[in-house]
Amino acid sequence: MAVSGISGNRLMSLLIHETAHAVTEDGHGKRWLARMEKAAHRAAEIGLTTLADLLRKEADEYPEGQALTAATVYDEIYRAAQTQPALHFMDIVAYVACCWGLSADDLTTRFPRAERGFDRARRDAVQSARRRAKSSAPDTRVK
Repeated sequence: MAVSGISGNRLMSLLIHETAHAVTEDGHGKRWLARMEKAAHRAAEIGLTTLADLLRKEADEYPEGQALTAATVYDEIYRAAQTQPALHFMDIVAYVACCWGLSADDLTTRFPRAERGFDRARRDAVQSARRRAKSSAPDTRVK
């Protein structure tokens, strides 16, 4: 993992976040959340209150302990393909995999229909753009 531009408590928070992924293999699920809370509690115990607050704030971004399911992964790939049309399939896979503490290979192995979702998102984006272009085109009909 390459890290640049962050240091101090933010770097520690990132390392703890990734370590929690490594030891739980749970995405941002309940075990990951428990591990983040355990780390925050320990940080507070040893006087690292800013770090503890950062860890808790980050864990709060995943309030239900979101499980790693096919529906979740395919939805994330679909949304990323819709919102970032310049990115290629493997760019999006790498991003989604990183969010869940997986490698791109692991993600495509565990979720083999990922590319179908990406392709569907691209088709939907093209159709949507065509509809917008058609509806905003000036009326050239003779009256």
